[in-house]
Amino acid sequence: MRADAFIDARELAARVMEALAAMPGVRGSQHTARTGSVLVEYTPGLVEPDSILSVAAETAGLDGIIDEMLEGRPPVDAAGIVIETVRGVDRVTRELTGGRANLPLLVPTALAGAAVYSLVKDLNGPRFPRWDNLAWWAYSAFLQWHRSEIERARTTPEADAT
Repeated sequence: MRADAFIDARELAARVMEALAAMPGVRGSQHTARTGSVLVEYTPGLVEPDSILSVAAETAGLDGIIDEMLEGRPPVDAAGIVIETVRGVDRVTRELTGGRANLPLLVPTALAGAAVYSLVKDLNGPRFPRWDNLAWWAYSAFLQWHRSEIERARTTPEADAT
Protein backbone atom coordinates (compact mmCIF):
# COMPACT_ATOMS: atom_id res chain seq x y z
CA MET A 1 0.00 0.00 0.00
CA ARG A 2 1.12 3.58 -0.62
CA ALA A 3 0.32 6.86 1.10
CA ASP A 4 1.96 10.26 1.17
CA ALA A 5 1.74 10.00 4.97
CA PHE A 6 4.32 7.17 4.85
CA ILE A 7 6.95 9.20 2.95
CA ASP A 8 9.88 9.75 5.31
CA ALA A 9 7.59 8.87 8.25
CA ARG A 10 9.39 5.98 9.89
CA GLU A 11 7.60 6.30 13.26
CA LEU A 12 4.13 6.34 11.68
CA ALA A 13 5.03 3.37 9.48
CA ALA A 14 6.42 1.51 12.51
CA ARG A 15 3.10 2.00 14.37
CA VAL A 16 1.16 0.75 11.34
CA MET A 17 3.43 -2.28 10.92
CA GLU A 18 3.09 -3.07 14.64
CA ALA A 19 -0.72 -2.96 14.36
CA LEU A 20 -0.59 -5.16 11.26
CA ALA A 21 1.74 -7.67 12.97
CA ALA A 22 -0.97 -8.24 15.61
CA MET A 23 -3.41 -9.41 12.92
CA PRO A 24 -3.70 -13.20 12.43
CA GLY A 25 -2.41 -14.08 8.98
CA VAL A 26 -0.01 -11.15 8.61
CA ARG A 27 3.47 -12.65 8.29
CA GLY A 28 5.49 -9.45 8.03
CA SER A 29 5.74 -5.98 6.61
CA GLN A 30 8.37 -3.62 5.28
CA HIS A 31 8.37 0.17 4.94
CA THR A 32 10.06 2.07 2.11
CA ALA A 33 10.28 5.70 3.23
CA ARG A 34 11.37 7.01 -0.17
CA THR A 35 8.21 5.81 -1.94
CA GLY A 36 5.82 6.03 1.01
CA SER A 37 4.88 2.40 0.73
CA VAL A 38 4.35 -0.47 3.14
CA LEU A 39 4.66 -3.98 1.75
CA VAL A 40 2.61 -6.50 3.72
CA GLU A 41 3.10 -10.25 3.50
CA TYR A 42 0.00 -12.16 4.52
CA THR A 43 -1.66 -15.52 4.16
CA PRO A 44 -4.76 -15.31 1.96
CA GLY A 45 -7.74 -16.88 3.66
CA LEU A 46 -6.48 -16.04 7.14
CA VAL A 47 -6.77 -12.30 6.62
CA GLU A 48 -8.37 -10.27 3.86
CA PRO A 49 -6.61 -7.38 2.07
CA ASP A 50 -9.48 -5.02 2.92
CA SER A 51 -8.97 -5.74 6.64
CA ILE A 52 -5.26 -5.02 6.33
CA LEU A 53 -5.95 -1.73 4.56
CA SER A 54 -8.59 -0.74 7.12
CA VAL A 55 -6.27 -1.34 10.08
CA ALA A 56 -3.44 0.53 8.34
CA ALA A 57 -5.65 3.51 7.47
CA GLU A 58 -7.13 3.68 10.99
CA THR A 59 -3.72 3.38 12.70
CA ALA A 60 -2.17 6.03 10.42
CA GLY A 61 -5.14 8.37 10.82
CA LEU A 62 -5.85 8.39 7.11
CA ASP A 63 -9.24 9.47 5.78
CA GLY A 64 -9.87 6.28 3.85
CA ILE A 65 -8.74 3.90 1.18
CA ILE A 66 -8.54 4.78 -2.48
CA ASP A 67 -8.23 1.99 -5.00
CA GLU A 68 -6.46 3.57 -7.95
CA MET A 69 -7.90 0.94 -10.27
CA LEU A 70 -11.44 1.96 -9.34
CA GLU A 71 -10.73 5.69 -9.59
CA GLY A 72 -11.08 5.66 -13.35
CA ARG A 73 -7.35 5.75 -13.95
CA PRO A 74 -6.39 3.38 -16.71
CA PRO A 75 -4.02 0.64 -15.61
CA VAL A 76 -0.41 0.99 -16.70
CA ASP A 77 0.15 -0.91 -19.92
CA ALA A 78 3.65 -2.20 -19.18
CA ALA A 79 3.75 -4.42 -22.27
CA GLY A 80 2.72 -1.48 -24.47
CA ILE A 81 5.44 0.70 -22.96
CA VAL A 82 8.08 -1.98 -23.63
CA ILE A 83 6.85 -2.50 -27.19
CA GLU A 84 6.90 1.23 -27.95
CA THR A 85 10.37 1.56 -26.43
CA VAL A 86 11.70 -1.29 -28.58
CA ARG A 87 10.07 0.26 -31.66
CA GLY A 88 11.73 3.58 -30.81
CA VAL A 89 15.13 1.92 -30.42
CA ASP A 90 14.57 0.14 -33.72
CA ARG A 91 13.75 3.47 -35.45
CA VAL A 92 16.90 5.06 -34.03
CA THR A 93 18.96 2.03 -35.11
CA ARG A 94 17.62 2.28 -38.66
CA GLU A 95 18.35 6.03 -38.74
CA LEU A 96 21.90 5.63 -37.38
CA THR A 97 22.74 2.89 -39.87
CA GLY A 98 21.10 4.54 -42.86
CA GLY A 99 18.55 1.73 -43.04
CA ARG A 100 21.23 -0.97 -43.30
CA ALA A 101 20.45 -2.52 -39.90
CA ASN A 102 17.55 -2.93 -37.52
CA LEU A 103 16.84 -4.78 -34.29
CA PRO A 104 15.44 -7.89 -36.01
CA LEU A 105 18.87 -8.23 -37.63
CA LEU A 106 21.13 -7.02 -34.81
CA VAL A 107 19.66 -8.88 -31.81
CA PRO A 108 19.86 -12.41 -33.27
CA THR A 109 23.27 -11.57 -34.76
CA ALA A 110 24.57 -10.36 -31.38
CA LEU A 111 23.20 -13.46 -29.65
CA ALA A 112 24.77 -15.72 -32.27
CA GLY A 113 28.08 -13.89 -31.89
CA ALA A 114 27.88 -14.28 -28.13
CA ALA A 115 27.18 -18.00 -28.63
CA VAL A 116 30.34 -18.39 -30.73
CA TYR A 117 32.35 -16.40 -28.18
CA SER A 118 30.99 -18.55 -25.35
CA LEU A 119 31.85 -21.73 -27.26
CA VAL A 120 35.41 -20.64 -28.08
CA LYS A 121 36.43 -18.63 -25.03
CA ASP A 122 36.85 -20.18 -21.58
CA LEU A 123 35.44 -17.70 -19.05
CA ASN A 124 36.29 -19.75 -15.94
CA GLY A 125 32.79 -20.09 -14.60
CA PRO A 126 29.13 -19.41 -15.21
CA ARG A 127 29.46 -15.65 -15.77
CA PHE A 128 28.36 -15.99 -19.37
CA PRO A 129 25.38 -18.03 -20.67
CA ARG A 130 26.28 -21.30 -22.35
CA TRP A 131 26.81 -21.17 -26.10
CA ASP A 132 23.90 -23.50 -26.83
CA ASN A 133 21.49 -21.32 -24.82
CA LEU A 134 22.67 -18.23 -26.68
CA ALA A 135 22.33 -20.02 -30.02
CA TRP A 136 18.77 -21.04 -29.15
CA TRP A 137 17.91 -17.48 -28.10
CA ALA A 138 19.35 -16.16 -31.36
CA TYR A 139 17.32 -18.66 -33.37
CA SER A 140 14.14 -17.95 -31.39
CA ALA A 141 14.55 -14.18 -31.66
CA PHE A 142 15.10 -14.47 -35.41
CA LEU A 143 12.00 -16.64 -35.84
CA GLN A 144 9.84 -14.34 -33.76
CA TRP A 145 10.93 -11.17 -35.53
CA HIS A 146 10.64 -12.70 -38.99
CA ARG A 147 7.49 -14.75 -38.46
CA SER A 148 5.48 -13.02 -41.21
CA GLU A 149 8.26 -13.38 -43.80
CA ILE A 150 8.71 -17.06 -42.91
CA GLU A 151 4.96 -17.72 -43.21
CA ARG A 152 4.83 -15.87 -46.51
CA ALA A 153 7.73 -17.99 -47.83
CA ARG A 154 6.02 -21.19 -46.71
CA THR A 155 2.70 -20.33 -48.39
CA THR A 156 4.06 -18.74 -51.59
CA PRO A 157 4.59 -21.30 -54.33
CA GLU A 158 8.05 -21.13 -55.83
CA ALA A 159 8.41 -20.14 -59.45
CA ASP A 160 10.64 -23.15 -60.13
CA ALA A 161 7.95 -25.59 -59.01
CA THR A 162 5.79 -24.94 -62.07
